[in-house]
Amino acid sequence: MKDLGTLLHSDGFSWGFAINSSGAVVGLSQRDLAGAYVDYAFVHDGGKMKDLNLLIPGDSGWVLNVAYGINDSGQIVGEGTIGGKTHAFLLTPN
Repeated sequence: MKDLGTLLHSDGFSWGFAINSSGAVVGLSQRDLAGAYVDYAFVHDGGKMKDLNLLIPGDSGWVLNVAYGINDSGQIVGEGTIGGKTHAFLLTPN
């Protein structure tokens, strides 16, 4: 068993939802901001948890909230918001 931690905040929680054959884990890390919980999609790979929002262009309009799956090519599927609406996403990291 391994503790994956949270995304740079000690007052948060995290859930892992999927793992690929390389051991990369995806899920969500949640932070309590004055009683309002905010979700951040993450990938844990190479011993580090990374916010998926930092892996996409800052001006994309997307906020990636949760990652549900990762395949052996590293492609990640999940849920996020764009234009104020919730949509599925497929992220193919470089």
